[in-house]
Amino acid sequence: MKRIAITSLSIAALLSTFSGSGSAFAQSPSAQLTPGSALLGHSLDTKDAAAGQIVTAKLINPIETPDGLTLPRGTQLLGRVVDVQASHDKSPATLTLIFDKAKVKGKELPIKATLVAMGPQNTLPNAPAKVTSADSFDQPAGELPGVSLHSAVQSDNSGVLTNKTSNIRLDNATEILLAVAPLPGNGTETVAGH
Repeated sequence: MKRIAITSLSIAALLSTFSGSGSAFAQSPSAQLTPGSALLGHSLDTKDAAAGQIVTAKLINPIETPDGLTLPRGTQLLGRVVDVQASHDKSPATLTLIFDKAKVKGKELPIKATLVAMGPQNTLPNAPAKVTSADSFDQPAGELPGVSLHSAVQSDNSGVLTNKTSNIRLDNATEILLAVAPLPGNGTETVAGH
């Protein structure tokens, strides 16, 4: 069964725990993110991934945010591995990712992206109709064998994947359901579609 749990958290608690480049986003509790889907541009495995490693994905469909940001189909999302812990002798593995830029027509635009779900192409549930700055997501193991996902819009990262007993392997073209918003005050401009 395909399930995604969405939890609304206290804005006061979130503001007290959120720091870093996205802190301007935390100060806008009514901010909305726009859901969309992308395909991972390469495989990724916790047994040989490294912190700082570049991660890319391409949008399957265009995204238009309420803030006026338009990301056409095929837009490349740029990110990196924030933290990785490989499994050894059936120990847990974790993979923390961040997608914080969108490359459109040669320009890199700062974005806030939160992972909502991940899995093989065409297997993910429908995106939530509305994602706010107070939402968090939990995908139990199933879409990706043994791998669960936790993310929160207010977090500095895009999401954390966990496998309790083995390494995490994401194949090339793994589908990513995510929610995107421009980062306020960072000069994000609208880029017209193709």
